[in-house]
Amino acid sequence: MKKLISATLVFSLALTLLLGILPAARAEETTPAEPVEYVPVTTGDQTQVHVSTVDEFLKALAPDTEIILDAEFYDLSTATGYGTQNSTYYRWEEVFDGVQLTIQSLSNLTIRAEGDDVKAHTVSARPRYAHVINFENCSNIMVEGFTAGHTFEPGSCVGGVIGFNNCEDVLVNNCGLYGCGVVGVWAENTKGVQVTNSDIYECSWGGVYMMFCKDVTFNGNTIRDLGEEFMGQWSDGTPFMLHDTTGITINGEKMRDNYIGD
Repeated sequence: MKKLISATLVFSLALTLLLGILPAARAEETTPAEPVEYVPVTTGDQTQVHVSTVDEFLKALAPDTEIILDAEFYDLSTATGYGTQNSTYYRWEEVFDGVQLTIQSLSNLTIRAEGDDVKAHTVSARPRYAHVINFENCSNIMVEGFTAGHTFEPGSCVGGVIGFNNCEDVLVNNCGLYGCGVVGVWAENTKGVQVTNSDIYECSWGGVYMMFCKDVTFNGNTIRDLGEEFMGQWSDGTPFMLHDTTGITINGEKMRDNYIGD
């Protein structure tokens, strides 16, 4: 039987060094997190581009750009040249069951949707081994105001939802990140990471995974319904998995209904 932990995490941690995994905390459930402030990572010198298709989104990827998602749904597999057509600022990277979109070598980029409902705009990927959106060798990146996750076909995932590799000064704010992705945010070798005001839910492995990262802040997020049943067994849904990561601040997180084994 599934064992659920309903928890609210309302605390502040200023850690200079954490080796291993930061386990889930347990407390009484309260009201959802109130919106919190974040430190801006992009500048105002951006060209604004509205996009309604995946092709328009890919074409708009460039430094010093603010991309506004106008459409309700973006299935990355509908791109012209899906898996084969690369550019200076993105490539399709092979994974076990398909290809992954990797946005590369960009600075001062915003990807966001307008309006108050993050579920009004969704970016989705089909391969279960791919991150939905992956950033590599990027800096000053902001992702805000929309939902992202894998398509809803049955099956387990190995990839995360949003990934960062060798990046600097990145912000995920007011997003909905859902499973079957193994985690909502996956980051490696990245400095200056903020995850704020976001809802991370139904991921099969955990909420956030980070390795060899520095100066990381989590503030005002809701992390819920983590863990996955496979062949009658449940895998743990650990909210934070932080390995060899330094300068960690965690404040005002709300956690509930995450499976924690005996």
